[in-house]
Amino acid sequence: MLDPTIEMGQKMPGEFEATFSPNPYAARREEGLGALMSEATALKLPSTGRIVHYVLREGRNAGEHRPAIITKVWGDPAVQDVHVQLQVFTDATNDFPTGLGSNGLLWATSVMQDEESQALGTWHWPERVRA
Repeated sequence: MLDPTIEMGQKMPGEFEATFSPNPYAARREEGLGALMSEATALKLPSTGRIVHYVLREGRNAGEHRPAIITKVWGDPAVQDVHVQLQVFTDATNDFPTGLGSNGLLWATSVMQDEESQALGTWHWPERVRA
């Protein structure tokens, strides 16, 4: 039972001060964080089957983003010299009244990544949506 006469900051009967020594697992934890960061970086490398956003180059809604799946990766991701082939999912005749893309699918070949300006005809990782 707590003693109501003890004030804040005073030790309770039988209480002791704990001393802490450095965590022997801290170095391992840091190594683990480094590994996680490497995994996070690896997750940002394009690979076949990943879903990305393609910026429509033409059509009624040029400049809008559409989902796409990477079907092939060309080049070396380690030096950021990469082009991808994409299967783009369009909004069918709302994006393209006739011709390519009007059936809801569009092939985009040798597409470059552009995370910053998201120029027409480029791809980027999907934006995060905050709730």
